[in-house]
Amino acid sequence: MQAQFGALVSPFSAPQAKSQQELDDYLDVIAATNPATTVQRVEEFSSKYPKSELLGFAFQYQMLAYQGLNDLNGVLRAGRRALELQPGNVNTLLTLASAIPDGTKGRGDEVELLKQADDYARQSLHGIATMQIPRQISLQEWATMQADMVAQAHEALGHIATERGDLPRAITELELAAYGSATPNGRQFFRLGVAYSLAGEKEPAEKALHRAADLGPELIRRRALDALKPLSPKGLIAPGKQSDR
Repeated sequence: MQAQFGALVSPFSAPQAKSQQELDDYLDVIAATNPATTVQRVEEFSSKYPKSELLGFAFQYQMLAYQGLNDLNGVLRAGRRALELQPGNVNTLLTLASAIPDGTKGRGDEVELLKQADDYARQSLHGIATMQIPRQISLQEWATMQADMVAQAHEALGHIATERGDLPRAITELELAAYGSATPNGRQFFRLGVAYSLAGEKEPAEKALHRAADLGPELIRRRALDALKPLSPKGLIAPGKQSDR
């Protein structure tokens, strides 16, 4: 559904299939539940329909599938192909900006990739600010969606700054993400807590990590509790919170 979001908020006319078979093949891409299957179906679709108006969105699905497979090179390849066909697509920019800092550690091109991720995040913020409101969406719904996209961009910028060791910048960006999101996100509070902890700010680190543990999901809850151990070994969960969610 995330790739479809790009079509929904685009100010351009929705792309169309030129035949029923092209549409059926594209729907097969969307319907795939296994990431490896999605990757293969998109390759088949792009080979069969190299001029398809739907190809940019197909590459978005492939990018997300590669992300699910933890294949950063695949994410980069598919994301760049998507941007060639749809320059400035916010969904693609946000996905690339978020995925890159997750997988650059120890790579020889880490510095360059983090710079690219920073550029993608900033481009997405510009795109969000200038995006036309879709007619199908109410102003209230759009405000929520816009706030969450902006928060995702700031989360990416904060993650990039953390990887670069720029903790003041990381904290500023992650505060914008965690407290600016319309739908509280455990991962954003976890990243903020880690940045506070690395900067030696114990109390705000505990607060953010407790919030991350409370919001979840389960993997984030466990990671937040682990991060809290050296900070508050006698009480991992804040008063009034349950230890199991």
